[in-house]
Amino acid sequence: MAIKTPIMFYTSGHLFVFEYFFWCLKLNDSKVTVMMLRSAERELKLLHREVEIRHDPFVEDFNMTLAQPHSKSVRLNGLATCLRLENVYWNILSGIASSNECSVNAVLSYIDREVHLRYGGVKNFSGLIRVVCVAHLLKGDCLENSHA
Repeated sequence: MAIKTPIMFYTSGHLFVFEYFFWCLKLNDSKVTVMMLRSAERELKLLHREVEIRHDPFVEDFNMTLAQPHSKSVRLNGLATCLRLENVYWNILSGIASSNECSVNAVLSYIDREVHLRYGGVKNFSGLIRVVCVAHLLKGDCLENSHA
């Protein structure tokens, strides 16, 4: 009889879930021999093939120090805390602060206050800051593209 069995494995930062069909043969009511079908083997072979990346995600002069995390003591609406972000996010926050003619602490306090007022808070403030930085850059790209 055929049995549909989910199999999960984790590789290269991705979780893969496959449903494989196994063929079970019952022998003498006590032994079970399991054979994987050829389609499952083909799926595994396809999974391990290399994919051609047409547009290199690394910029030509990629600076690996941008990916290094850096902890800073900050004040969020008067409360002292420590925030650990990669250097690229600190650079983006500095740009946001300079465009608003204020400090990075003022920008972070504003984001903290607004997330509490609008959404009742957030569990992962560092994650929120990363998303805010990316959204800020995407918004800037949209504005630049609309003027072109």
